[in-house]
Amino acid sequence: MRMRVYSKTVAVVFIVLACYGLALGQEPSSDVPQLIRELQAADWSVRKSAAESLSALGPAALDAARQLADTLANDPDPLVRTAAAIALGDIAAPPDIALEPLRNGLYDDTPEVRTESAASLQLLGPAAASALPQLRSLMEDPIPDVRIATAYAITAIGPKDKHSLQILSQSLKDSSPSVRQAVVLALGDLGADAEPALPALLHLLQDQNSFVRLAVAQTLKKIGPAGFEALFHILKTGSESDQENAAYALRIIGPEAVNLLLARLHSDDESVKENAIYAVGWAGPSAGEAVPQLIELLSDPNIEINNAATISLGRIGAAAVPELMQALKSNSSITRLYATYALGRIGIPAIPALTKALQDINPDIRQKAAQALGSCGAAAAPAVNALIELMSDQDPAVRSEAADALGEIGVAARDAVPELKKALSDQDQTVRTMAAYSLGKIGERGIQSLRDSLNSPEAQIRAIAATALGMIGPDAGDAVADLEKVLVDTDPQVRKNALLALGYIGPKAAPAFTSLRETFIRAHDMDERVNAGYALAEIGGQGWEFIISQLQHQEKSNKLAAIHALAMLDEDGDKAVGALQDVLKNDTSVEVRNEAAAALGKIGRAAEPALPDLKKALSNEKQRRAAKQAIDAITMDIQRTKQEEQTSDKPSEE
Repeated sequence: MRMRVYSKTVAVVFIVLACYGLALGQEPSSDVPQLIRELQAADWSVRKSAAESLSALGPAALDAARQLADTLANDPDPLVRTAAAIALGDIAAPPDIALEPLRNGLYDDTPEVRTESAASLQLLGPAAASALPQLRSLMEDPIPDVRIATAYAITAIGPKDKHSLQILSQSLKDSSPSVRQAVVLALGDLGADAEPALPALLHLLQDQNSFVRLAVAQTLKKIGPAGFEALFHILKTGSESDQENAAYALRIIGPEAVNLLLARLHSDDESVKENAIYAVGWAGPSAGEAVPQLIELLSDPNIEINNAATISLGRIGAAAVPELMQALKSNSSITRLYATYALGRIGIPAIPALTKALQDINPDIRQKAAQALGSCGAAAAPAVNALIELMSDQDPAVRSEAADALGEIGVAARDAVPELKKALSDQDQTVRTMAAYSLGKIGERGIQSLRDSLNSPEAQIRAIAATALGMIGPDAGDAVADLEKVLVDTDPQVRKNALLALGYIGPKAAPAFTSLRETFIRAHDMDERVNAGYALAEIGGQGWEFIISQLQHQEKSNKLAAIHALAMLDEDGDKAVGALQDVLKNDTSVEVRNEAAAALGKIGRAAEPALPDLKKALSNEKQRRAAKQAIDAITMDIQRTKQEEQTSDKPSEE
């Protein structure tokens, strides 16, 4: 196939002239002798039109070959020479007439002439072998279009030429993505003969340009088994990113590669078998034919084989669900368990099958199915009733996963609120914790249930409810008054959890300012004072002003509690940097100054303005260690942020 590449300027000229001709109702002349005479006209546009008309006639205009060759060699106008180069290819001019002028056209000053000369030489095929040296040198032409046409010409003319193959392999590093794509596709035209270029082709699976990566996959498909084996090797030994790129190519190639792998799924060599299983999975949905064999391998005595088959079935996706549902009926609990694992990897398309697996007699299978349904989020709403029933399961691990799944489903699981509230009294701590968290995720009805639970006679339930409300954050603003009441709870853990919850709720917890301030001032437990200080800082306004004022308090314990509270803000503590710097520079207590340094370190990159003061503190032997640790923490956070920004700002060449 002739690869015609025009520059934008030439394309516009051609289009304008063509439209002009159509507008006048003109059709290309079929009088070859007349057109030959017009090739010698004084008007360049007449000569160009004649060449184009001859090109349109194709082989019927073969008698014009010599005049077109002369036009290409001698016409002073580049547009006419370009049209002549095209016509020589389109009329199928014989090599004895066309070869020499086309070879000379490769040296033309006009890029379009060089491009079309290469394209017409491509049509001559092996008969143009004498032009290969010029074509190989033309792969360094400054114009991408020229290099593109040249790549196709080289593979058409010298498919077995090793030197040309080396040149093309080197051109896979071309700066232009369009050229890289063209060279890759040109190599694909060589089929298996392009095998020596495999290393360079495989490297391009990492190319930033998606069209180049697609071209590589298409070319590997044309190369055949050697290309497939190279991909399999990457899938076995490559880095994670290399494996993903190879998997992409494998999916593009499809059945041809999969069929090669199917025969290996029952190899006596365990390593060969395992690698084939993984490779099949990377092929994705196109490997649907492998599903029955993979399901058989779920019961293989080798656990590595089980795992590989599970992962691959998950990658194949929805196409594997019907047969996996049948596998859930197997008498083998191992087969059912690994089938459930695979369904969990598939996700949303497997929700009906996973819901069915909730009834399995094996608790491990019920637990895995519940976990997988939770991962599906709100889409798993049809499984809510089955999950509610599972809240009464005899196995605490199953109950815990069911509770967690209901929370992940969210508002659609509101009918589960009574069972989740009941689970706050479960004898298993994990179940109680999951139930509380899930109530918070379900929405208003769940939040109200948690508020009610703050009045439970059991301290553990009150503590869990307070924590869950805190996890909800600002959306739990209506629970502030309830949390404020338990700040005087008889159980210290309840009090601490409630203080943190008010901090997580943030400014909406401002009505609790007075209670929080009193706790900070009067509490005997330092953790309670710190948690109260954290909450005061988070509610802002007068809460923030109060906690900052404590940095100057005459009591050291007040200063330390305030510093620790500000340290809990982490990177959100940027507002506290100035106040902590003052403490670092001016406080009379070494302990207080060191704690201020530690707090600045926890704040991280936002504390960069404090670095000069921290560096000064290095000269004080009693402060050196704390200052050094803070400097290291801030510096590392700054570097990490810069690396993340550089990664996110890196342009994608598409």
